Amino acid sequence: MVMHLHRKQLFNATLERERSEHTLTFSQRLPTSRWLTRRPRDESLLVQIGANSHQKNAADPDPGPACLRLGWRAVLIEPMPQAFAALGRRYSSSTNERVRLINAAICARLPRKATAAACDGGERRAIWFVDTSNATGNWGSNRSDARCLVGSGLYGWVAEIASLERQHLLRHSQLIQESRASERRCAACAQTLGRPLPRDCVAEMITKNLRSAQVPCLCLSRAGLGLDGASHDAAGAKPPPLATPRAVTLLVIDTEGHDLEVLRQWPFASLPAFRVVFEARHMSDASFEQAAEHLS
Repeated sequence: MVMHLHRKQLFNATLERERSEHTLTFSQRLPTSRWLTRRPRDESLLVQIGANSHQKNAADPDPGPACLRLGWRAVLIEPMPQAFAALGRRYSSSTNERVRLINAAICARLPRKATAAACDGGERRAIWFVDTSNATGNWGSNRSDARCLVGSGLYGWVAEIASLERQHLLRHSQLIQESRASERRCAACAQTLGRPLPRDCVAEMITKNLRSAQVPCLCLSRAGLGLDGASHDAAGAKPPPLATPRAVTLLVIDTEGHDLEVLRQWPFASLPAFRVVFEARHMSDASFEQAAEHLS
């Protein structure tokens, strides 16, 4: 088990473990940023659940963009409408034949001993997010003008969070209000906007800009991910480059506290992963131990 800033990474024992059951290989010990540079380009596949826009503002490093820069194939799953649109703009041209974008959420909460096969796709659920545009009409307000978030370097992460649970986002509101940097950020924002702002200008930033959108639910399977080899063109040509991989090279999960559920739904038996990276910041110790047990 390796800690990498705010992410924790574990390894699927079926692929990269030495014969000694408790010994990690040299490759496994490498941090992800170095490990992925050693993987063969044409054989490497990234699956990222909660890809966001690949234009991260927060300090937490995202290995996804680095994989794409190295020429990996990728399946990027993102439920938030604004972030998904940004992904589409970013990967709309030269790399699109190697990148599959899926606008969906992983919705099901399965019983603990259920398998991924129990997932039933096709439904739609509300995904909650903080809208930094003026769709909420809050630009010009004293405590919820989202322009104080954009490019701030302090609260950029607010625009990156999304959850099936509205309450999960509301819990972040207290984090902003208690931040020691709030007063300094409000002074900087007031200067940028050219008007006075109170010292607590971020107090209602999340609560007043919270929105939801209906998104489809995705079952994690080869077919759901488009990796079953069933896709052919009209002339019956061979499947596109993403089809029928033996395994996923890197599985990245960042689903705002939903990571354990996603891990339990991943079809490791039919689609193993060389390396798994997930966000553990919102996990309890018990949940993290369950994740470790699931991947052992």
